[in-house]
Amino acid sequence: MRNHRPFTGTLVVSTICLLAAPSLFAEALFPKALHIVRRVEESLSGQSTTIEEYCAGNRIVTVQGNRVSVVDYDKQELTEIDHAKHTYSITPFDAIAKARKGQAVTHAEGAKWQTTPAGAKASAAGRSLDTVEMVREQPNLKEKIEIGIDRQIGLSKDAIEALIGASYPNTRREQHDLLVDAARPQRGGGGRATISSVSTGAADVYGLPSEQTMTFEADGTRVVTRNRVLSVSYDTVPPELLNIEPGAARVESNITLVPKELKSLDQLPAAKKP
Repeated sequence: MRNHRPFTGTLVVSTICLLAAPSLFAEALFPKALHIVRRVEESLSGQSTTIEEYCAGNRIVTVQGNRVSVVDYDKQELTEIDHAKHTYSITPFDAIAKARKGQAVTHAEGAKWQTTPAGAKASAAGRSLDTVEMVREQPNLKEKIEIGIDRQIGLSKDAIEALIGASYPNTRREQHDLLVDAARPQRGGGGRATISSVSTGAADVYGLPSEQTMTFEADGTRVVTRNRVLSVSYDTVPPELLNIEPGAARVESNITLVPKELKSLDQLPAAKKP
């Protein structure tokens, strides 16, 4: 894990605050701490981004450079901290859901996904993955999704949905359902043992979606997006990353601000004719 620059501050996003609100789940999403380092690559821009996720209890902390996002499912709010800009925002889940209400989620009518098991493959982290390929074709568009599941990491369905962004207040999409279905518990699948390293084992154990490659081909253009887990450990989030520094300005999250600005542009009065 890389060394993080220490931050000093008086306002801290603390796990102690979790005790103030009742849990929405029968048990914690992550009974044991889980630290995931992943890389996201996008062929169109050629950009590559490294992201760290620290999961513990009912909270996921995502670190991308100087930006930190804290999704707290008990408090039902998102805290975003930008240490470089010295700003932060705190946004209730309901406000996020309202901002995203009405976002179109379209599915290709008549086109179905063809699923093919692709066997075991080694991951970027050197772990064994159960892989599956899903293809859907329609006029002028071909979609392919390759998913690798790490079954040495056992999680609940709720934890999987939280990690892939399928749970409230996010907008659930068809790709989320495909990931959850691929990660579901195996039934009579060759006797491979699942190590329930995170889940308590009280419910069905899902594997961790460790690698996803999405390919879209349309009108001669091919776009590939890769999301790969580079390492998995049980580190906890460095406390200094959660500090909100003295003098940091509270701002509105772009999640709610951008839809407002777009709506205001749509409502601009028409120019009067001379």
